[in-house]
Amino acid sequence: MLKINIEDLKKGMTVLKCDKEWLNLPIFGKVLEDENYIDLMRNYGVKHVFVENNKVAQEILNTNNKESDKQRLSDHFNLTLKDFLFFKEIYNELMDFVKKMFYALDTEEFLDETLLLRSCYTIENFASRTPTFALNLFEESDDSDYLFKHSLNVAIFSSALAKAMGYEDKKIQAITVGSLLHDIGMKKVPKEIYNKKGKLTKHEYFEIKKHPIYGFKLAQNIKNIEPESLSVILEHHERSDGTGYPRGLKEDKISALGKITAITDTYDALTSHRAYKENISHREAFNIIFSWSGEHFNSILAKFFLNMLRPYPVGTVVKLDTGEYGVVFENNPNDVNAPKVLLVDPEDNSNVTLYDLSSYNIVNKKPYKKIESVLSDKATGIKPAEVIEHFLRSK
Repeated sequence: MLKINIEDLKKGMTVLKCDKEWLNLPIFGKVLEDENYIDLMRNYGVKHVFVENNKVAQEILNTNNKESDKQRLSDHFNLTLKDFLFFKEIYNELMDFVKKMFYALDTEEFLDETLLLRSCYTIENFASRTPTFALNLFEESDDSDYLFKHSLNVAIFSSALAKAMGYEDKKIQAITVGSLLHDIGMKKVPKEIYNKKGKLTKHEYFEIKKHPIYGFKLAQNIKNIEPESLSVILEHHERSDGTGYPRGLKEDKISALGKITAITDTYDALTSHRAYKENISHREAFNIIFSWSGEHFNSILAKFFLNMLRPYPVGTVVKLDTGEYGVVFENNPNDVNAPKVLLVDPEDNSNVTLYDLSSYNIVNKKPYKKIESVLSDKATGIKPAEVIEHFLRSK
């Protein structure tokens, strides 16, 4: 067995494990054929992997050793304009499907099972390639689209987390379907309650708490839906300490996929803007999920999720201790608090400069710049998607 740098991992090597003991991927113990797994491990902060010491590995390593450190670093910087536009297009196509799905439920039309599974397969592939992206980069809609955006985002997050946990394809598909449908019961909640801007009355809140049961019953009409998908719909508001609803289940009675969706649903709800509340930053939501770990949420699953996301997802708007503003462009696998950012003028989103926050003064060992706070893009006038797209077009 050989311990090698993640940057030296190539197709043809047999991957045995990595330096993150909690990370279990389907590729472990197999010959690496899909390079997307390399990007996936980088996103989880993996620095070293253990591979089988065979002839193939030795030949690849001998070739790798001829590359310079500079070349290896440039290989890691791999977000391109083509990738960005492709992800944006796929996200918008998926949003269109989710809207059609909800409209079909509204009119009691037949929900095409084949189209549902095909869309969920697209979600699974999207999630495996973009687990640390801030999904709001691809959202161009208003509050009236919240239910559609939220359903899609939760499905993407849940699929990515299930894959990170090493679940088999059948379970990943089950949680993707269940997460995409997790809030369909809201269609049975009176609109004046669901869209209410003020505080809910006790009776109104009681009605909202029925939506997992409504959704469970609606989903039972979908041909060949898996029981595990139904469990996700019914259990996504259950909590490990028994304080959730609709049944007040405790940790040992909640399904594994239900526990995952409880975390992803909460995270996206916290970071989403609603008519009756402002969204909070990804960093604040990150801290809340962490603080509820072991109480409301399964601690191991919460740890997996937070390791997958990082404190500053791509697209996060930050203020530096120099007074400058920036948009997180790429996470640093060696230091989660020092990502690469695009320095930007709030008055001119096209005035962009890439800066690596891991840069430091070699004399006093202190960084030249560091993140002081996380800001709302609405508060600053900075549009992360525009900033990133402008930079990629200028490269």
